[in-house]
Amino acid sequence: MLQDVEGQPEMEDMTQETHLSDLVNYQLTRDRTRRDIRAPSRFDDFVSLAVMSYNDLMFKEPNSYSEAVSSKFADNWYSAMNEKMESLKKNNTWILVPNQKISLL
Repeated sequence: MLQDVEGQPEMEDMTQETHLSDLVNYQLTRDRTRRDIRAPSRFDDFVSLAVMSYNDLMFKEPNSYSEAVSSKFADNWYSAMNEKMESLKKNNTWILVPNQKISLL
């Protein structure tokens, strides 16, 4: 069928060369560094808003002392309150005065 004519490559050689060039192209594509895919910076504010909204929904701040000390974060609230009181005392924010007895009518 195929005759080896001088100066013309056989069909098998051509397919091998094609296969070899495809393999080289694949290796070049596979080994090149990949680009980092990031969302456009215009969406940064939306992500921040979503995180803040989630935190507001999931971690509601207590409205009273009794809510704070009965929550699962009571230890954190106690330490925050003590820290605040110590800071106020250290800065002489107020002066403690003795309690005056008031007669009730």
